Amino acid sequence: ACLLGARRPVVATDSDPEALAEARRNAELNGCAGALRFEAGPLGSIAERFDLVLGNLDAPTLAALAADLGARVAPGGELIVSGLRAEEKWPGPGGGLRLDSTLARGGGRCERWVDGRVGRP
Repeated sequence: ACLLGARRPVVATDSDPEALAEARRNAELNGCAGALRFEAGPLGSIAERFDLVLGNLDAPTLAALAADLGARVAPGGELIVSGLRAEEKWPGPGGGLRLDSTLARGGGRCERWVDGRVGRP
């Protein structure tokens, strides 16, 4: 996100310390570690709301984190999730977000959810 010009803050979070360490190594390799804040722990422990929330998770994990993902999206923002297999279902994030678009390719699926109060018709 920071390499593509995302506004600050850019926060990387994971409850798995090894996954977070790998994210930090990848950010260092891409020269953007200084632009990121790394947070270990549950997603619900982050108080901020963001214009863009990205999640690359499987359907059971997305379902477990649905409320926390939706709560992190600022008014007018969006949530993009990937990591879903084409046939997997999850309930969506709730919190006023609505499914805007889906991209399926190679057996996988990505979904874009937007804030329902200001999303496109």
